[in-house]
Amino acid sequence: ECCEVEMEDPVDPIPISYIDEDNAENPLAVTEYVQDIYSMYRGRENIIFVPADYMWEQININERMRVILIDLLIELVGVTAMLLAFKYEELSIPVVDDFVQISDKAYSREEMLEM
Repeated sequence: ECCEVEMEDPVDPIPISYIDEDNAENPLAVTEYVQDIYSMYRGRENIIFVPADYMWEQININERMRVILIDLLIELVGVTAMLLAFKYEELSIPVVDDFVQISDKAYSREEMLEM
C-alpha cells in the first residue's frame, strides 16, 4: 500500500564546522567573517542554481562539445597546479614541452606559453 508523504524543509540549517580554527590567531585571515560568508552562500543555494534543462538551452554547445571543453579546462587546471608545485618546491625548472605532452598535445608550445 502506498501513501503520500509530505516533505518539509529542515528548520535548522546544517551546522557549519569551524574550518579556520588553525588561523584564529592570524588577523590577516579575518576568520570572524567565515560563519557569515558560509551562511550567506548556504542561503543562496536554494535561490541560485543551474536549471535542470540548462544544456537544452545551449544551441551552440552539444553534449560532446561540453565534454571536450570540460576536459580542456581540467587539463588547464592540472598544468597550473603543476606550475605552482614547481614554484613552491623549487626542485627543477619545468619544461614547456612536458606540459604540452601532459595535455595530450591539446595546446601547442606557443599556446602554452601564452597562458
